[in-house]
Amino acid sequence: MKKSLAIAALLFAFAAGESFAQSQSATVSLTVNSAISIVKNNDMAFGVVSQGITTAAINPVTGGASAAKFTVTAAASTLLNVTFTTTDLSDGSGHTISFAGAGTLSGDNSNVQGTSTSVSSGGTVTTSAGGNFYFWAGGTATLSPTQAANAYTGTFTLTLSY
Repeated sequence: MKKSLAIAALLFAFAAGESFAQSQSATVSLTVNSAISIVKNNDMAFGVVSQGITTAAINPVTGGASAAKFTVTAAASTLLNVTFTTTDLSDGSGHTISFAGAGTLSGDNSNVQGTSTSVSSGGTVTTSAGGNFYFWAGGTATLSPTQAANAYTGTFTLTLSY
């Protein structure tokens, strides 16, 4: 009888433990944004300057075809993080021209350069309902009064992330 009572107590304890168990579920969700695409539509071109000129500048809003242009496609109506960097211009023979692009990026989501607004490196922009945004880049080249005559090139790099 003791054995039957012990087995009954064990079965009761097991059944009682199971009757108090509960569970709950959580919904798992994930959103995948479309990839960001950046297309360079044109390069920045200061053109030809004469020795003795110490500054050449391109305004991204009024610079027209001289300003670099980028077309961005990303997720619709989405905030993008913007960073950009520049390198000095070099002729490949050891001569350089200081190039600053800081503060010389403008953009909008309607593809109108003349009404675009300033975009800072470290800032953000929002794509259009169609997922587009357009950037124009300018900058200032600072030359020595006795700058060596040659062709100089550098880079302006635009980086975007979600």
